[in-house]
Amino acid sequence: MASIVAKNYSEALFELAQEENKLELMKEELMQIDQVIKAHPELQKVLRHPSIEKKDKKEMLLNIFQEMDIHVSSFIRLLIDKNRFMNFSDIVREFENQYNEANNIQIAYVYSATTLDGDELTRLQAMLETKTKKTIQLVCKIEETLIAGVKVKINDDIYDNSIATKLNKMKEAVIKSAV
Repeated sequence: MASIVAKNYSEALFELAQEENKLELMKEELMQIDQVIKAHPELQKVLRHPSIEKKDKKEMLLNIFQEMDIHVSSFIRLLIDKNRFMNFSDIVREFENQYNEANNIQIAYVYSATTLDGDELTRLQAMLETKTKKTIQLVCKIEETLIAGVKVKINDDIYDNSIATKLNKMKEAVIKSAV
């Protein structure tokens, strides 16, 4: 669950993005910055280091991300000035959640034993969109322990059509009938 700090900052930035009609642009930039920072642990250390001056941190980030929207760069400066940059990933995640909610988008995590082909993904996405009445974005992950089939997680709902689950149910049924 996101902190109050992350929620408050993301709400303020989201409102600004809506007013400026830059929701998509700002979401993409925030996510891209977050991915780069997560991919470079040494950059994270520098940004968290208390003895490195705020102006140096801001200058470094603005040099790395030169093509940023003016509002995103101002937001980053603000986070650094207020010692809140450590919440950046949480803020980005909250911003994305607000974006998805505003655009009726739902994330579905799809676990499968092997990589699903394009046709399978298209059919699965269409089925989930019909069921949820939302635009579905699939996030696919390989989980070899499923043996075959798929497991889909949307929020707290899990749709499990994997062979591993079916085998476990059969095992439980055999154990119950043996008793």
